[in-house]
Amino acid sequence: MLNDVRDAEKGFDDMQQNKSLFFILIFIFLFSTFLTNTALATVELKVTVDILNVRSGPGLEYPVIVQISRDEHYPMLEEKNGWLKININNTEGWVANWLIEEITQSSTKSIESNVTNLNVRSGPSDSFNVINQINPGTTYPLLEQEGEWVKIQLHSNETGWVAKWLITITDNPPSEVTLQNDLITVEVDILNVRSGPSTDHAIIGKLKKGDQVEVLAVEQEWYKIKFSEEVGWIASQYASQTKSSTPDSSTQKPTIGKKVVVQSEILNMRQGPSLDDPIIDKLNKNQILVVKKSEGDWLYVSKENNPEVTGWIASWLVADYNEYLLNLPTVTILNPVTNLREGPSTEHSVVSLGNAGDLFPILDTVGDWYYIQLPDGRKAYVAGWIVAVKGLNNNISHGLDQLLQGKVIVVDPGHGGKDDGATGVHFKTLEKDVNLKVATRLQKKLEAAGAKVIMTRTRDKYLTLQQRVDISINKHANLFISVHHNTNRDHKLNGTITYYYDKEDKGLAQIVQKELIKSTKLRDLQPRYGNFFVLRENRTVAILAELAFISNYQDELTARSSQFQENAAEGLFQGVIKYYNQ
Repeated sequence: MLNDVRDAEKGFDDMQQNKSLFFILIFIFLFSTFLTNTALATVELKVTVDILNVRSGPGLEYPVIVQISRDEHYPMLEEKNGWLKININNTEGWVANWLIEEITQSSTKSIESNVTNLNVRSGPSDSFNVINQINPGTTYPLLEQEGEWVKIQLHSNETGWVAKWLITITDNPPSEVTLQNDLITVEVDILNVRSGPSTDHAIIGKLKKGDQVEVLAVEQEWYKIKFSEEVGWIASQYASQTKSSTPDSSTQKPTIGKKVVVQSEILNMRQGPSLDDPIIDKLNKNQILVVKKSEGDWLYVSKENNPEVTGWIASWLVADYNEYLLNLPTVTILNPVTNLREGPSTEHSVVSLGNAGDLFPILDTVGDWYYIQLPDGRKAYVAGWIVAVKGLNNNISHGLDQLLQGKVIVVDPGHGGKDDGATGVHFKTLEKDVNLKVATRLQKKLEAAGAKVIMTRTRDKYLTLQQRVDISINKHANLFISVHHNTNRDHKLNGTITYYYDKEDKGLAQIVQKELIKSTKLRDLQPRYGNFFVLRENRTVAILAELAFISNYQDELTARSSQFQENAAEGLFQGVIKYYNQ
């Protein structure tokens, strides 16, 4: 009897344990499903064809339930056998993954500079132009992070990159930036209007190319607009901003403290407020003056560049400086102690210095230099890559910003999915992971230089070698760059190798190898011939870079660091730049 009771108690305990195990397994399943769905929800898809069929299931045999248009965005819910499940107005459907492009949704974080006059660059590298500067006390939306660089929203539809080590990142979403008197013009054939600033919000209508709407605010990469007597949101990258009203062009006499600019070729500065008073100085056309007081039609002024020089001038021979600037494009100096030279090169002597925030009218452009007007009427040249420009339609292309314009470059992170590639001997590093990290950083740099970059994969996804080559061929790529990490039975072997297959590839491989070594400081194992499928079967100029040996202790340790990944991407990027700039 006692044994029966014990057996019954034991059975009850086993049942309780099994029940607990069952609930634990259910919890793990639900939690993992939640994590999966959360991760997938961050993947956004963009249609790359004019009309795309959305089907009820993952295959061509399923019926079409709706059609969507080029450049429309939808969140991805699931992937199955080359098909992607998306959400359209609370309806789920499937689209072919070869007719759609993956992009990343915007972040809800914001950043603040830790230093004064932090340079904002046009791309994620010190090689890119400084386009603006930011200071502590103002927060900016964080759009994406790439290694040691962060992309931020400056204002309206202008973005830039800042060094991650010089900023503070917070989880607080940035507040809306209010805009006034602005119109937005749609630049794509069909543009969804949504109920909120993300693709997670419902579509409440559509706009067509050329439509103009009033913008009320900007939040990250979304415009808040007036739409059918309501409020809606559109993605800012598909619309351009134009002013709906012009500044007041009042011709009233300048008030005390205002600046004026000389309009005549020579203007006499007199000792008193009449033509009978003696001339004490002669002023040049476009020279800038500061008004101290007025008497009748005369102004008592000082020179902006030399305040100690004062005198009287005829008010009818000057114009309000602000109005003068409205009719001229201007440059804003971004850095303190900027050289202003007598000619358009660094070989010419410095005639003056500009400080951060100084504004100068642009008279002309010469190559990568701006010909500007100084406050005292003199002329000078300033390098185009160290200033911000406003009001110049034919803005000169300087630095790297447009060097790769029109180039299609396929970046191929080797391996992926069920194919791990090599595995690190000492730290068990998976090659597929570090390949993708370097390739993603390279993508951002190439795009910032104007290239259209096609990634063979953007996440842990398996592709055959033929699929990788097909992408290069079908996209009519100009270059194909496959990113890898090496392994060898000899664990002492270390360094970098760039492989090529034929003579068309060799030139690129030699340049890239040189830049990789310069950037990463690893051992130079020289560019080499490699009979790899993605090189041999590829019609385009193609290379395969083996960045480091993860079978070597020091190389593997180095390859795992974000600094090396940044340096490797920079080396590949500089190699491409120099290849096209030979």
